[in-house]
Amino acid sequence: MKRTKREQNSIIIYFSIYLIFTLGLIYFSASYIFPNIKEIEGLKTSVLDTYSNINRVKKEWLNLKEFQDKLSTGLVYTPEEWKDNLYMNEILKSIDEKFYNDNIKNISEEDFNSHIKSISDKYSDMTSFDKKEQIISNILPVYSEYVSDLWPNSLSDYKFINYIESIAETFSLDLNNSIWITELKVLDDYSIWVGDTSLQTNIFYIPLLFEVSWNKESIIDFLHFVDNLWRLEIDKENNVVVKTETNKDFSNFKNLVLKWQSKDEKYNIFNNQIFDIEYIEIGDYIDSSFDLKDTESSFVNYLKNSQWKEMYSAKIQLRFYVKWIPVFKIEKYIKDFVWDFTKFRWEVWKAMWNTNLSSWDRQKLTEINSVLTQLQWVVIVAIQKSLSTKENIEESYKQVNTYKTVLEEYKETLEQINNKLWNTAK
Repeated sequence: MKRTKREQNSIIIYFSIYLIFTLGLIYFSASYIFPNIKEIEGLKTSVLDTYSNINRVKKEWLNLKEFQDKLSTGLVYTPEEWKDNLYMNEILKSIDEKFYNDNIKNISEEDFNSHIKSISDKYSDMTSFDKKEQIISNILPVYSEYVSDLWPNSLSDYKFINYIESIAETFSLDLNNSIWITELKVLDDYSIWVGDTSLQTNIFYIPLLFEVSWNKESIIDFLHFVDNLWRLEIDKENNVVVKTETNKDFSNFKNLVLKWQSKDEKYNIFNNQIFDIEYIEIGDYIDSSFDLKDTESSFVNYLKNSQWKEMYSAKIQLRFYVKWIPVFKIEKYIKDFVWDFTKFRWEVWKAMWNTNLSSWDRQKLTEINSVLTQLQWVVIVAIQKSLSTKENIEESYKQVNTYKTVLEEYKETLEQINNKLWNTAK
């Protein structure tokens, strides 16, 4: 049956409506539904990854890169803890991946909290660590000719001179030279390069030349003392300890104490600052006897029993070894000075604008400001460059110590001027 015109128009209208509706639905799906589905799928994947990472961290802990990223952004410590954990911060930054995975990452079946608790319990007693640190500090102390209190158990000039005098007293040495630290020389085999970590430090030696007079027994005991300083061994508990006396020719060392040191049950005379003999000049052969010695006793025993009173003169060059302040300590010391310098320079500049200044005070502040400006371009810029390149750090450290005194004097002057302005204002 042939459709009427009206029916044809209705079909066309309905078809157009459904077509528009279908196109609108397709557009809506393409514009909103499909992207949201992809977004939901991405969010679902992200949530699964986050959940997986949370479980991984709860089980294994952060990997090294994640840990160091948080360390660099300051998320490991609070600001107060960060300031108090400078040394720990340097250790954490210097950890290599193998050490981190072997000692911190959890590979056991237990969760990380249980794992780290077992490690904490194992190393909670710091007594053994403190003792080992004390031994190392005694043998190779930290020394700086400028600052002696930046590190525990650091060596001062007074302690060093006292140590040499105690050796001279103990081994009956008659020193014909004055005792003083005149120079430090770097030990090239242990020098630090730019790429080394900030925890490392150069090792120096203090050369001292002496003309000495002593008896034969004293020289033999002294040489034995030098030879056994810092001779280490591993005990039954795998601890590194300084070896004690076992040679029967030197049985007197079991009860020998360096002058002015106190003896207790754990005292060991060889647990002292290490030094060695660079050279020794002795005019005559040590055995002055023409008799055949008793073959049943050692040569050392023979000399100590038969010729112990005979005097000897010698020229001896000694090297006393010390370690320098760790690089990170030096860097912090320099950075603190630069910050202090910059802050003080601003305070001087601000004070110069005070209209109540007397002409003399204004002239004084102008002079100080001129010096500070010169130091900024000549010294501070060079120091900041050494910090960024890690070159000539020790030279910058010496410069800081030189100008630190100048800065303190200028601070006193500024304080006096500010006090006068304050009193005038009242």
